[in-house]
Amino acid sequence: MSGGTYSVFRVAYGVWLGVLLVGAALDAQVGSEGSVAASAAWFGALACLPFAAGLRDRVAALLIAPAAVIAGGPEGLILSFLTIAPLVVHVALPRAPYGSLDAYGRPDPAGDFAFPEGLSFIVRALLVGAYGAVAVRAFADPAGGTVAGPPAGFFPWAFVGAALAFFVLGISRRYRGAGWAVMAVALVVRLVLVDDALGGPLLFAHLLAFDPALIPPLRIEGGERVFYDGNCGLCHRSVRFALAEDRSGDAFRFAPLHGEAFERELDADAARGLPDSIVVVTPEGRVLVRSRAIFRMMDGLGGLWRGLAVLMRLIPRPIADAAYDGVAAVRHRVFRRPVDVCPIIPKRLRSRFDT
Repeated sequence: MSGGTYSVFRVAYGVWLGVLLVGAALDAQVGSEGSVAASAAWFGALACLPFAAGLRDRVAALLIAPAAVIAGGPEGLILSFLTIAPLVVHVALPRAPYGSLDAYGRPDPAGDFAFPEGLSFIVRALLVGAYGAVAVRAFADPAGGTVAGPPAGFFPWAFVGAALAFFVLGISRRYRGAGWAVMAVALVVRLVLVDDALGGPLLFAHLLAFDPALIPPLRIEGGERVFYDGNCGLCHRSVRFALAEDRSGDAFRFAPLHGEAFERELDADAARGLPDSIVVVTPEGRVLVRSRAIFRMMDGLGGLWRGLAVLMRLIPRPIADAAYDGVAAVRHRVFRRPVDVCPIIPKRLRSRFDT
């Protein structure tokens, strides 16, 4: 899992857990005996803010976990192992992934973040155990919590089948993504059909095991050229994002618009009328601009970003391009103008830039 993908998970999980803790605090305030639980819940909810933002998030995670346990009580939802486990995993990960406030401004956008394979294996193994426990519970009470849908005896068997697919396919690196997808579908179905407290924790714990190999990047022989406005702070951030999330390390080459590399690639007639923000040129000479340029870059990154690009292409192109133009029109007022036309990056990444 890349740093940017993990940051998306961290934000979503932090917001969800914060909302959960606020609800627990409001419930605990009913009656004086809940004052300790309410205080712990409010404290944990506040700690979810820096956690979601990626600001001293390890410390925040260590504060949230005990607060959530106290707030949940002996029978509470928040005491659930699946709810707390992502916080424990977070503490074990390298700090400051791309997309966190702690990573803001550093020369290397990706840093040293990587989701260790050993930790990934532990997460998957614990999930298999958790899914087994959920299946046993479902067999013990097949109709428990089911609000609609198939016969009561069907869902436990379907859930067990999905859990077995997750386990068996997860043994192979090649098919691990397929197993993850099968289990994800089962969890979404369970979230809809079964009304109990485990739906959210199960789904978030499963998202933590997301394998970017499920959605491989678009591989183009020779890579693609990305030309960007060297005087645009947002364009610099877009380039840094691509550098951080490109797991292959060779999906794109970068150069500022209207520089020597740009003039070698496109003659004056081809360059006339192009937007002054982001332009992607494919090896076969296609020139992609506006929303299509952004979607193409997301395709080259694979994983979550390519999946989002597929969904965003459902937006009619005139609407997507209008949104792009709207952002482009205000980008210089919102984002600080960079000092240099090339982003500040370490030496190992400078070879990917042409002048």
